[in-house]
Amino acid sequence: MNESLKPNTLNIPTPSDFCFEECLAHLMRSEQETMHQVINYSIYKAIKLDDDEPILFIIEWKPDALHVRFFEALAWAIIGQQINLTFAYTLKKRLVEKYGDFVEYDGKRFYTFPSFEMVASLTTDDLRALQFSSRKAEYIIGIAQLMKGGKLDKDLLFKLETFEQKHLFLTTIRGIGPWTADYVLMKSLQEPSAFPISDVGLHNALKKQLNLDRKPTVVELKELAERWKGWQAYATFYLWRSL
Repeated sequence: MNESLKPNTLNIPTPSDFCFEECLAHLMRSEQETMHQVINYSIYKAIKLDDDEPILFIIEWKPDALHVRFFEALAWAIIGQQINLTFAYTLKKRLVEKYGDFVEYDGKRFYTFPSFEMVASLTTDDLRALQFSSRKAEYIIGIAQLMKGGKLDKDLLFKLETFEQKHLFLTTIRGIGPWTADYVLMKSLQEPSAFPISDVGLHNALKKQLNLDRKPTVVELKELAERWKGWQAYATFYLWRSL
């Protein structure tokens, strides 16, 4: 798809403690990011609504919020499993540029993440051609097929009453372990209690912040997190940011 469309500007009021600068810092952590661009202190992101053409949104400083689609968060979490961040971004870039749509504006392309319907129609060989492992290809396609069949979506998760129920539901799905479930609950369902306790970056950040000569144990992490009860996801983002 090659379209030249005028962007729409999106301004959404945010709570007084919302920090746009920290959001930008997080969104700018890699130059390989495909799903958005930060230009002149604004976030540019293409979003596809239903079956319409992609629309380019410019999120500016009045402070605004960036919403991550459910399948995108799931796929990205699985892509990032057990590989370094640089290669994870490379895989996402290949997937998005091969199977996503895009809109052109001011000489730049802004991509939308491939829909779960599109990914559900792929074979593992399609993703292996992009250098996905067989296992990751199976996981991502399998999740897309569950979503296409109506067996997995945000509404199903929002109907569950507790964080623990949502976490358990996700971890029963092939390819979704505790870390992936926590990441998706943080990024896509806005669960402030999500805490990816096995995350290597989290361990490294706490080692640095606490001036330890080793990474903290799981027991120590749980004890620390007791102080952040109800805010574990926010603490995690700030710890990641500290790296």
